[in-house]
Amino acid sequence: MRRIVIYVAMLIAPVFACFAQPLSSDRLERRWSQLYDKACVLYEEKKYNEAEHVLENSIDILKQNDAEGGLGHVRSLALLGRIYHERQDLYMVEQVEAKLLAIKSHIRPGSARYVRAQYEIGVYYSSIGQYQRSIDLLQETLKWTETIHSIPGMQSLLLHYMAVSYYGMANIQRAIECEKECISHDQENIPEYRIALAYYYYLNKKWPELEQILPDCYENAREPLLRQFSLSKAADRAVYWGKKGGFFYLYLPTFVYEHYSSPLASYAYDAALFSKGVLLAAENKSSEIILTSNDKALIKLFDQYKQLKSKKNRSLEENVEMETLSDILLRHQKEHKYDYRTDFRIGWRDVQERIGDHDIAIEFITIPQNNGTVKYAALSIKKGYAAPHLTKIDDVTKTLTMQSSGIYTSNELYDNVWGAMEKELDGVENVYFSPTGAFFNTGIEYLPDDMGINFCNKYNTFRLSSTKELVIHRVRTLRKAALFGGANFDLLPSNDTLSFQQESHDSIRTVSFDSLQLDGLRGGSVASGFSYLPGTKKEVDAISKLLVDSNIAADLYTGDNAKESAFKRLSGTNIGIIHVATHGFYYTKKGSDQYFRMDRDFRDMNYSVIKGNAHYAKDDKRLTRSGLILAGANNTLRKKEGKTSGNDGILYAYEIAGLNLNEVDLIVLSACQSGLGDIDASEGVFGLQRSFKLSGANSLVMSLWKVNDDATRILMTEMYKNLYSGQTKREALANAQLALRSYNNGIYDRPEFWAAFVLLDALDQ
Repeated sequence: MRRIVIYVAMLIAPVFACFAQPLSSDRLERRWSQLYDKACVLYEEKKYNEAEHVLENSIDILKQNDAEGGLGHVRSLALLGRIYHERQDLYMVEQVEAKLLAIKSHIRPGSARYVRAQYEIGVYYSSIGQYQRSIDLLQETLKWTETIHSIPGMQSLLLHYMAVSYYGMANIQRAIECEKECISHDQENIPEYRIALAYYYYLNKKWPELEQILPDCYENAREPLLRQFSLSKAADRAVYWGKKGGFFYLYLPTFVYEHYSSPLASYAYDAALFSKGVLLAAENKSSEIILTSNDKALIKLFDQYKQLKSKKNRSLEENVEMETLSDILLRHQKEHKYDYRTDFRIGWRDVQERIGDHDIAIEFITIPQNNGTVKYAALSIKKGYAAPHLTKIDDVTKTLTMQSSGIYTSNELYDNVWGAMEKELDGVENVYFSPTGAFFNTGIEYLPDDMGINFCNKYNTFRLSSTKELVIHRVRTLRKAALFGGANFDLLPSNDTLSFQQESHDSIRTVSFDSLQLDGLRGGSVASGFSYLPGTKKEVDAISKLLVDSNIAADLYTGDNAKESAFKRLSGTNIGIIHVATHGFYYTKKGSDQYFRMDRDFRDMNYSVIKGNAHYAKDDKRLTRSGLILAGANNTLRKKEGKTSGNDGILYAYEIAGLNLNEVDLIVLSACQSGLGDIDASEGVFGLQRSFKLSGANSLVMSLWKVNDDATRILMTEMYKNLYSGQTKREALANAQLALRSYNNGIYDRPEFWAAFVLLDALDQ
């Protein structure tokens, strides 16, 4: 036995000897970086215990390889100190400080390593609120001029963080002086320095100085974003925007709200054009570059990529394939990087050139407050304006929390929003507006004035993702249609059809999300399941007949055929209209709507330990909380165990986003809550409307609340009659609403019946 043990020990000894050998400097750097980067992400996600553990491992790796005392060690300790500061563990904060100073004491003063360590420690002091110590340390470091000049950008960095520390001490004038000196030494046009100076000018109400630096500040903030966007994948763009985008959707709206001037209003409007849905626009631009390339092989690869992306459950091999295809598509995007950036440079004057003498273009903006509330304002353009005009909107928070019926029967919200713009609307016939904040989930175009006249009946209203649509909108045709309705929600996987009870005509297209928890779908149970909607079958049958009579081909998917798989097969086809009449769902998590305070954004910009904010990279997560219910969904919901397939009857928004619907001109979501979703400060609504926009669809009709089955059938049928009698999409929906209100002596005249549906991005005049 002893011989066997000795023999085994001899065999494994070389293995342990291999592990005991010090890592090469390159391998050590990579290993430490991996651990540190992981800790940074955990720290940003406030997972402090996990981050602490990973950081301790990163320090152990350095110790085991006799690499203590380097910059990596300093950075790991500094982040540990920030974790202890967050926990208010003063003893451990003191321990970290002692270790940092011990490391510094062993570095030759005045060396490059010494200067870098001083800088890291100075930023650390600033991040934990020890501003004077940070200033003293950074100021002392600036004395080593020869060394500083040998390190590119170091002088500006030291001065910038001195300014940030002065800001922390509320000494804004000194912050301004330091930041100006920082910029005078900056050879790389770092955007953060100019944004910081603009912020300090704002805090000190130095409006002329702020306006003077705006052109340089705006260009220096926008162009690196465009360069990064044109060279990156969607996830990387999201992270980068999370770190760099606040200047456009937060700072500039706040600046102009606090002090109106022509320069501030001009840049604020341009910022709205740039920032609203910028990640959505970037993704669509990437798709457009590929689909207009006339490269059939490339387009085929793109379709394969989209198919994989829309799958619910991808295998490891499929994930690898998707990443490989993504790399190929990215190479093509990089080759056309200059074409990629064009649409993002559209400004308010470009929009002004596209509107007529009786038109107005309006960008609604939000101004988040430090107390957690949000203020609203409108920037408007008309012919002849030398700059956009600003209209402040009274606090609408209380009004927006009213029930839908209250909003659309009272003139209170109308007075706050449209009443405030009365002078701007003088002589106007067509109103092109882009909503923001809670306005995304509110039909502000339907609000009644004090005479009970709805805004949409006083003006021709056009709800747009951005008024930039007036410049870039591309006309498509209403050719072949695909109609989904009357789905058999009880369809079994074997395709055996269960009998179901016919519901009454006043059935509600709704879903209780108490029973549809996304993370627990496979194990949840639903007592009754989704009820059959007889009106949806009548609806699509009537629309199909109308289309056929208008010489429009229509594929009808009803009963067992209204499947998720059938919907997905529309990807990459020449379908022009998709109509879905079914249950829809949306639910939100508490606090899911994202607004950022400017002071918090400024702190994140300067003290974030990773490039970006993890929240912004989670599009797919937020697109799992809305979707459409198709054939077989009840069988999925009632499952006690086992995995569901990718075609389980529940079509999530993130699956739709992975489809190629670039030929589709009109999506009609004749379902409840199909226009709702989580609200993001710049990206808008994360729900079905975003998913269909990501898929490439043009115009959307969608609902803002639970809709009545029979009333919706009448509305939709009437809308298609109007559409194929020569009316525009806007006219077709508006006149269908009027017809519904007068139907059968006005039984559907209440807003709950006719005002649920809004039309997005319909500019076919």
